[in-house]
Amino acid sequence: MRSSDREQNSTLQRTQETDIVITANYHDNTNFANITQTTGTLTRADGTSSPLSLTYNSTLKEIRTHVKVPVNAPLGTWRFVANAKDAYGNTASGVFSFQVYNASLRFAVDYSGSLERTTILNVTATITYPDGSIATPNEIPSSFNLTISQGNFTWTHIMSFNGTTSSWYADYDIPQNATLGQYSVAMKVEDPYGNGGQFETSSQIIPARFRFAVPQPKSKADPLKLVDIPVYVTYPNGSALTPRVGAVVTAEITNSTGAFTFPMYYNSTDQSWHLYFSTPDLGFRFGATITFSFSTEDIFGNSGRAPNAYELDVGAGTQTLILATILGGIVPIALVGWAIATITTRRRKHKP
Repeated sequence: MRSSDREQNSTLQRTQETDIVITANYHDNTNFANITQTTGTLTRADGTSSPLSLTYNSTLKEIRTHVKVPVNAPLGTWRFVANAKDAYGNTASGVFSFQVYNASLRFAVDYSGSLERTTILNVTATITYPDGSIATPNEIPSSFNLTISQGNFTWTHIMSFNGTTSSWYADYDIPQNATLGQYSVAMKVEDPYGNGGQFETSSQIIPARFRFAVPQPKSKADPLKLVDIPVYVTYPNGSALTPRVGAVVTAEITNSTGAFTFPMYYNSTDQSWHLYFSTPDLGFRFGATITFSFSTEDIFGNSGRAPNAYELDVGAGTQTLILATILGGIVPIALVGWAIATITTRRRKHKP
């Protein structure tokens, strides 16, 4: 009996399993048939042996057995010996050999390829053996680490196991002044039997973009009034921006005469920034809407801008209000000149 050519020189990793198929031929090369008895023996690389059950498929004229390699199996050459006897007393035997190697662990990793300063680089990994079984703390040593590095900087942290998701994880809190650029993200592991694997990728750290929260994005005010406009500015992680990092928040408006920038003042009580804006007298105009944008940057180069984030509706100018009071409503354009002339005349009568 001889093993099929397609099964020669096979290799298996620890934890893998496979079907071994052997065909037997008579000396005239016809298929060995009418098999009534089969026996099989598996001899491991360390010399230990155990019987294997064989199955004969009379349709395919094949002898088949199933082998699963344990996680701690001896490494090296394994031999499978099969014997068969047909109904007429003819016998056949054959040997099938294969090599057993260390298992190469596989990593399925979730991470972000780009992150802002002050956010968290979370790395979550599911580690499996070649047969798909999960590597748990029973197999992985407690010193299993995640390493994040760039240049001379190296951060190492022990990975924790989540039994609910069967995954390993670690979190790196990116500081507000972290060096920008690509960071190496790497893991390397080996179980007690010498099976191991490694994973390496990279993640880019970019400047933080500030978030702006305007409690009341739209309000109204009369002319010549002082309006308090509060704004909350935070890093991506929710921590407040303060003057301690050299930051100044500014408000900008643009009108027909140009662009104007105003510094805002920090209130340490509620960690808010305030613009105290004096509304203009619009004269003969019936009102106007002033739109504010906000921007800032800290000493580390983190920055942010909130365009058109606040609208202030300013009421009619004082001269317009006087005219409206005299005429009892909105002044028609044709009557404005007459009203001014009347007011002027009356004022002259009272001059000494």
